[in-house]
Amino acid sequence: MDIYQDFKTQFFGRLGNMERGDPSATPDAIFKVVDAENPPLRIHLGSHNLSWVRGAYAERIATWEAWDDVAVAAQGASK
Repeated sequence: MDIYQDFKTQFFGRLGNMERGDPSATPDAIFKVVDAENPPLRIHLGSHNLSWVRGAYAERIATWEAWDDVAVAAQGASK
């Protein structure tokens, strides 16, 4: 769809410029998660993801904080 063309261009442009890791390192990482006593529900593999997620969540939290009064008001009065 044409509406996604800009996104696709940016996404694949960044993907093409990313530093590639060693695929043979992935199984060891996965086994560490699987064998853990309390494995996480989700995990990011690779060195790029955590910094991107931090930024994305910081933006989300800032939006939620800015709209918190509206969110609280949506609950209505306590009974």
